[in-house]
Amino acid sequence: MNGKTTDLTNSWYLEGTLFETGNAPNNNSNNNSNTNTNSNSTITNPLLYSNDLKVYLGKLTTNKYDSESVFNTFGTYGNKYSTNSISNEFGTYGGKFSTTSAFNDFATSPPAILLNGKIIGYVSTNTSSFQNVHPNDLENYLFIRGY
Repeated sequence: MNGKTTDLTNSWYLEGTLFETGNAPNNNSNNNSNTNTNSNSTITNPLLYSNDLKVYLGKLTTNKYDSESVFNTFGTYGNKYSTNSISNEFGTYGGKFSTTSAFNDFATSPPAILLNGKIIGYVSTNTSSFQNVHPNDLENYLFIRGY
């Protein structure tokens, strides 16, 4: 032990590994809210950003009615025609040929998952990194963790 304590309440485990690396973008031009409230509790949802943390790609919530959800097919971030959606199979973040795409098996800079300002993993079909969540498994992965 190094004597350092870790607050695990805001951490996220991926494949048995605790991720607390990186920093959230300081993008005040975007008013992205990643907090859901209900009568019982407040949940901070993970957010999806481009790998360079410059482009907001949506909220990681299984709530398909949330306007910012990557699973809302009528919203900006879940729409298959939106430039800022991993669902756009011809786009920068959803195409098979872009190095920044979640669906490129050889992507070197896939979208980053952020929780409370820290990169906790990546959304990618590239299997060379244990930090990647396959985009087709993302909804189930979030559901299991209460997002």
